[in-house]
Amino acid sequence: MSKSNNIHGEILNRLNFLQNKKRAESIHEPFFDNSEVEYIQKCLKSGLVSTVNNDFIRDFEKSVSNFTKIKFVHATNSGTSALHICLQTLGIQKDDEVIVPSLTF
Repeated sequence: MSKSNNIHGEILNRLNFLQNKKRAESIHEPFFDNSEVEYIQKCLKSGLVSTVNNDFIRDFEKSVSNFTKIKFVHATNSGTSALHICLQTLGIQKDDEVIVPSLTF
């Protein structure tokens, strides 16, 4: 198995794990197993720790695309950035009214 396929498999396993977690469990506690620690260290050592599109981000986006069967996936650094992109995509502009739930991230 190629290294890329191995990474994609691990990401898919983690997505399945998270999808099957009980809703009562915390959504904010990070969990890193040994392979994730290895990838994090590799990323830190490469110096590619930013919003710059790199192999780590492309591999992640491809894995999410494969898992969800969605053609286009764009990873962001936060939910706030994702929501900002959504609002821009919808053409929301300054002084437009957007109604949201009282609890958002």
